[in-house]
Amino acid sequence: MSARYLFQIDGAKENDKFFEATRSSPSLAYKGVELKVGKGPWIPDLVQVEIDESHAQGVLTLIELEDKKPDALAGCRKYLPEDSRDILRRFNQYLDRIREECHSRADARGHEFARLKKTLGSVRLVVKTACALRSSTDIIEEWPLMDQPETSQSQGAQQTSDKEEGKEGELHLFHDTEEMSAKRAKAMGRCVMVLDAVIRGKDVSDATLHAWRPKSPLKTLLKTNDSPILRELFETHNTMLKLDFEALLSELLAIWQGVRPDLHREGVRCLISGYFPTALDIPKSKLMKEIFDTARRHLANTNLGGKDRGGSGIQS
Repeated sequence: MSARYLFQIDGAKENDKFFEATRSSPSLAYKGVELKVGKGPWIPDLVQVEIDESHAQGVLTLIELEDKKPDALAGCRKYLPEDSRDILRRFNQYLDRIREECHSRADARGHEFARLKKTLGSVRLVVKTACALRSSTDIIEEWPLMDQPETSQSQGAQQTSDKEEGKEGELHLFHDTEEMSAKRAKAMGRCVMVLDAVIRGKDVSDATLHAWRPKSPLKTLLKTNDSPILRELFETHNTMLKLDFEALLSELLAIWQGVRPDLHREGVRCLISGYFPTALDIPKSKLMKEIFDTARRHLANTNLGGKDRGGSGIQS
């Protein structure tokens, strides 16, 4: 037997239209109780739970709603480094609060939520993050959290495998050695230079990207800093590049942890992977003020304290 549950967490009126448009299809829908998850802590707009009891498996999806696509993508990706087990624990506590509220109001749905909690304890659960626009009921992007099984991560990657390279909304979590075209290598250079300026508090400039890039703070630092992977990245012009991304992360962490000791490898991986599609499309004529504003928002929406990936799913 399969069942779908939908919960509106953020009671903002602008979220009501999406909730009402999608609440008819779930087995059960509920709104009105707050749920905080992650280290933010974050308050998701909606949570969807899908259960397939015949195969003893389920999916819990945190859903972010925004008016604009870039904001929706950033909201979705901020959950990627979070701890899935902690999210499930908090969701179980959330169900307990709903049951108490239902009991106080003589709401018969309380029994259904008690049954859902019991079911969650007997299935293998994958936790995902997704986003949509408030003006549409279509999911823009959906990904398993980074601590989920490798098979789940591969399924998520398959969702974007047929997309045009660099298309807006594409998310590729960089790992190991990345073979990059000249265009993507240059974009990676832009990506880390802009993020470096924001993280190290050197994000002040009235110049355009074209004028700022040659004298960016990171390029200036590399004149006296031994970072061979970064040097290779910035020296690449019109050729393919095999980028050792793990070594790149190590070099950036060595620089950034001096001002942000809270940074961890997987959080920075998510930060770069999430900002890269934006960096890919920045025109040379764009003012750095605007570029920094976007990067700051991305930084604020990313959990930089991510843990190493591991585990094989959640068995509650």
